[in-house]
Amino acid sequence: MREKLVKEMEETVGKDSSKVTAVVIMCGLNDYKRLVQEGRMPSSFKEDLRKLIREIKIVVGEQARIVLPALPIDRAPLFKPLFPLNQILYKVAKIWDHQKHLLSGEENEVKFIREPEHYKEDDWAIDGIHPSEKGYRNWADHIVKKMLPGLENIHSGESNSGL
Repeated sequence: MREKLVKEMEETVGKDSSKVTAVVIMCGLNDYKRLVQEGRMPSSFKEDLRKLIREIKIVVGEQARIVLPALPIDRAPLFKPLFPLNQILYKVAKIWDHQKHLLSGEENEVKFIREPEHYKEDDWAIDGIHPSEKGYRNWADHIVKKMLPGLENIHSGESNSGL
């Protein structure tokens, strides 16, 4: 999958990577399942994500910000009635989000963004696990608000990794 994503990005960006300011990578949910199905540990997720980040940086340039949002799986209505399973799932999800947070301190121009504080019932699709169209829009607005500070200097060569 990583190869396909990087190839698609190469085709989209072409030869002018200077136009790319930021790349948002939504990941983690299917990786939780791999823990149960394959015994795949969070550290493996982190190293695979590091490889993806570095491959993306080759395509879009080192100046581009990579954004890793937390996944709000603990807020999904599907899991609310499944106490205490929902509490376990929340803790597992936070382990994967922590790997993203660690990468934000280890790789240049990588920023971890925590999930929004509040969700409404209509922010969720009928399946109870995916955001609705409105939910995706609200989540995107949250991500943009959190990633904008510092982006104005990204093409001037100033570092923003401390944000």
